[in-house]
Parts: sequence; C-alpha cells; structure tokens
Amino acid sequence: MYNDLINNLERLFQTKVALKIGRNMLIPSDAKTAEFQDFIGVELNELNRGVYFKEKILTPREKMLVRYLLSQYFDSNNTLNSLISKKYAYKDFDENIKFPLKIWEIKALSGGDDVLQVIKSIFPKDLCFLKSDDTVVLFRYKKNDSEYKLEDVYYNLESEILSEVSIYVSYDVEKIEDIFDAYQRLDNLKELSKTISSKFNIYEFDKLLLPNLFLTIKKYENFDEIKEIFNKSVRYDLNDELIETAIVFLENNLHITESANKLYIHRNTMIYRLNKIVSITGYDIRKFSEAINFYLNYLYDNLLNK
Repeated sequence: MYNDLINNLERLFQTKVALKIGRNMLIPSDAKTAEFQDFIGVELNELNRGVYFKEKILTPREKMLVRYLLSQYFDSNNTLNSLISKKYAYKDFDENIKFPLKIWEIKALSGGDDVLQVIKSIFPKDLCFLKSDDTVVLFRYKKNDSEYKLEDVYYNLESEILSEVSIYVSYDVEKIEDIFDAYQRLDNLKELSKTISSKFNIYEFDKLLLPNLFLTIKKYENFDEIKEIFNKSVRYDLNDELIETAIVFLENNLHITESANKLYIHRNTMIYRLNKIVSITGYDIRKFSEAINFYLNYLYDNLLNK
C-alpha cells in the first residue's frame, strides 16, 4: 500500500522519499531523517503523518500539492478500502481495528452517502466507510453493545433513506490478515441473493452454509455424482406462489399461522397450499426431515442445475 505512494512521489519529484506513518514509524524502516532535506506533514486521525524528501526543497505550490496527495491517500476511506481490495494491504496498515468483527456490506439504490450517515449514527463506535457510490462497508466489532439487530438496521435504513437496501454479512473475522478473504466471500452471498429468496434483503454467511456449500461445489468440484443423486429423486415444477409459500414456511420454523401472517393469507389458505405442495412434490414440509429434502432439491434446482 505505502510502496505505491513512495514510488509515485519519487517519480513525481525525482528524489528519494521516506514516509512517516506514525509517531515513530518510518517507511523504509532504515531511513534516517537527518539525511533528508525537507518534510511535509499532515495531521489526520490524530496521527502526524508526512513525507521526507532527500535531495529537494519543495516550493510552496509543491508543498500544497503534496499535502493534498497525502490527505487523499491517508483518508480512512482509502486505507480501509485497501484492506478489502488488496490481499496484503494489512502489512502496511497502522490504524486500530478491534477483533473479532463481522464485515457488513450495505447497498442502496439511492446511493451510499445517506446510508453512511445512518450507519454512523447507529454504530458510532464501529468503523464504516464508502466503498463506492452505492455501497457502504461496516467493520462491526462483536463486543460493542448495541440494541440493534440486523432486521432493526434494515428497517431503519429503508425508512430513513426511502430506498431498497441489501445487507450482506460475513463470518467472524479474528485477525486483520483475514479481512480480505472474508470480504471476498461476500461475493457468494451476492450470487445467492439472485436465486435464493429472503424474508428481508439480508444475507448472512453463517445462516446460508448449505447454499454456500452448493455454490462452492458448482464452482470448484466435479459434481456429476451429486447430479445423479438429485436427478433420481422426484423432480417437480412449482409455480412462484407455491415456492414463496414453501420458503416463507421454512423461514418461519414450519409455523403455519406465523407463515400465513407473513404472506397475508388465511390460515386455511396456508394449509391448502401446503397440501398442494405435498400432492405435487411428495414432500410434506410440515415434517422436518421432508422439509430438509425439499430444501435440498430447491437449492439443487436453483444453484446447481442451471
């Protein structure tokens, strides 16, 4: 991360430079400040950072340019973005991040600026930043006290910004070098969101282990034997209404009345649909084992067999 900045500055000013990134931290580490002619500093995030120039005294205009470049480069958005976009950026990272954490990616059609302000107000003790115009990333420290659940955040965002929102949540991250991989795994959740319906637009890695497994098999393994197993089971074609009924029923712990309320239908209508699913598929999803088999077939058809 810092090597890129050093190379750019040396190419721009045609002299050797050294970066000060903390109170007593220099890059390269063997640099001796007495050997340098000029120093340009900026104070960001309570840290005095800057750059030493070895054989050059900068003009006032050049100093303004350097200060601008440093403020842009050391901006927390840029440094935090590097952790999720560059695999080894953590080696040069010096800001304090608390672990364990989960990485949230929040996307909104209306744009990320409004989302960022809401998230900062909900989680003032956590790090969050703009990844792009429509995306905010949150490093959610697990031990920070908060009365907010994921669903609360989702409703809060939609009511505040008046826009459709999607939230993707990683597995637990225990150390800084694992942030990059954990964030990349969110791509799986985004792919799953295109085919797996959700009660909200919330996709948590920990709660989608089975779909993740299917997606991984599809990407990296020879799954001919798995296809043979599923193709020998009963294949069925449910309309969208019955599929939605089944998924809502599974999401609500096989509870008929609660599922009917979620679907805004009468309890008797819910029972009628469940019976219709039995007649078409042979699976009575009111029974746990048959619900599992139904869901496995659903995942196969939507993830592997397309």
